[in-house]
Amino acid sequence: MILQPKHVNTHQFYPDIQQKRPPEKKKPIFQTAVDESVIKKAKEKQPNIFAPEQWEEEKNVGLTSLSTVLKEKLQAVWKKALEYEEEGKYDDAILFYNKCLAVEPNFEEAYSRRSECYFQLCDFQSALLNLKKCYLLNREQKNYSDRLAFIYYFYGQCLFDQRMFVEALDCFSRAAEIKPNVQVYHMRTIACLSALGRHGECLALLNKHLEQDRENPDLFVMRARLHNRFRNVTLAYYDLKDALSLNENHGEAQKMMDDMNKKSEQLHMEAIHLNIRNRLRDALQKISLAIETNPSRSEYHLLRGTLHRRLGDFNAAIDDFLLALDKSGHNEQSAVYKKAQRQLLLTYNDFAVECLTKKFYEEAIILLNKAIKGEKTEKSLYINRGDCFFKQSEFTFALQDYHQALELDSNNEETRKRIGQVEKEFGLIEFEEKNYSQAEIRFSTAIKYYPKEGQFYICRARCRNLLEKKDEAKLDLTMALHLDPENEEILGLMPRLFPGKSIRDVYDSRLGDEARRILTGGVKPVKRDEQSRKKTVFPDFIERKRLNDEVTKMLKERQDLTAKVKLGAKTFKSFQNNDKK
Repeated sequence: MILQPKHVNTHQFYPDIQQKRPPEKKKPIFQTAVDESVIKKAKEKQPNIFAPEQWEEEKNVGLTSLSTVLKEKLQAVWKKALEYEEEGKYDDAILFYNKCLAVEPNFEEAYSRRSECYFQLCDFQSALLNLKKCYLLNREQKNYSDRLAFIYYFYGQCLFDQRMFVEALDCFSRAAEIKPNVQVYHMRTIACLSALGRHGECLALLNKHLEQDRENPDLFVMRARLHNRFRNVTLAYYDLKDALSLNENHGEAQKMMDDMNKKSEQLHMEAIHLNIRNRLRDALQKISLAIETNPSRSEYHLLRGTLHRRLGDFNAAIDDFLLALDKSGHNEQSAVYKKAQRQLLLTYNDFAVECLTKKFYEEAIILLNKAIKGEKTEKSLYINRGDCFFKQSEFTFALQDYHQALELDSNNEETRKRIGQVEKEFGLIEFEEKNYSQAEIRFSTAIKYYPKEGQFYICRARCRNLLEKKDEAKLDLTMALHLDPENEEILGLMPRLFPGKSIRDVYDSRLGDEARRILTGGVKPVKRDEQSRKKTVFPDFIERKRLNDEVTKMLKERQDLTAKVKLGAKTFKSFQNNDKK
């Protein structure tokens, strides 16, 4: 049996407690509900953080305090970084600039100062990166681009000094791209290209700048140096000349020009000595180098033209003489001009003579026309042009030139002989047309100008024979026999004019004495006795020719006679056979 505990009334033992206990309140339905008074006390003790009207106020109070702390911290670190930089402790300065950028990532001035520290430490790539960041943060700041171009230039110069030309070229190119108006950047780019042997690009870049700026003498001096490096000394000379025209006192240009003048004069003297020693090829090489070094000297072209003429290179000689005339300013009082003019005419004449010997008559006439245009008092030019016309059967023009030459020198026998030849050709034309009277006049004119040519007398003798002037024809033939005894045409006329007489008989006759008197200028020859006549020596050629012809004729007649006899005997034998049958 289980005993139940009895309920003990505590109020019986503690009556005071019962009296002091407050009255019981009505319990809420939900045991977890909070009393209103508790909520009210909590609100009074701490503000409600969930109240919307207090959110912005609470936020502003917290952020303002944090930004103030960060700002004060940033100023302290910045000040410390500047102090380290002023003291030259660039590593420590960079460390503090890094802290500044950690607090403020877009701190433009911190990037700029850190770039300067890297530059002082020769860490050019880091300096460039920081400056690029500054430029991205503020593109309107001109100092950043200037500083960036300068660091590229300085970095490129360091690489250039270390002979790292490819990397240096990249840096200089970037600097020139950022600041295209700074000439020194372009010049260093050209220097790198030259060092790399990229001469074409180097010269093209410099030419491009010269097209844009023709007033800068330094650019011309730079290009002159390049031309000297590439052995284009002529172009270098003209560039230096342009530089001095812009600035007469340009020291570098003057020095280079003086050196080139001295070198050219030395080469000129060496060429003269070689020419005297008749080493024409070596002299030509020296004077060509002198002209390349200083192409403005007209006397250099005069010497080279003379050498070309002596070597037979007439085209090159003409070019040099024309250049000498141009560079002497066409000053007719100048000694160089006079010499060049004279040499040019001689070259035209020599060239024409060579063309004449090679049967290039048209080209020879053109050259002689140029020569005569420059010098109208030179008889040899007219004679040579007359020869060209004569070879082309232009006898009228040839005769005019010969007469012009004869006016310049009336005692020139060669000119008279040429006139006689032309008159003879005219006479032959008239003879072929059977105008014998006109032909006789032409042949007489030929004899008048040159009476020492036997062929002229032969032609006139033939013509007079047809005109029935036998005595005059005999005299002409006799004179031809004295002047040209080996002429074979004499043998053809002898039987007609002197039938039955030998050449010796004609030669020793009275007519022969008359012919000799006329040929000797009218002096009467001394009478010779019969013994002296027999001792007269006549050319063996004509006698041999006459005897050979007679022997040949006799042999031919004998052969013909023998053939006729054989034919007659054969015919007679055939007749006898027929009679027997």
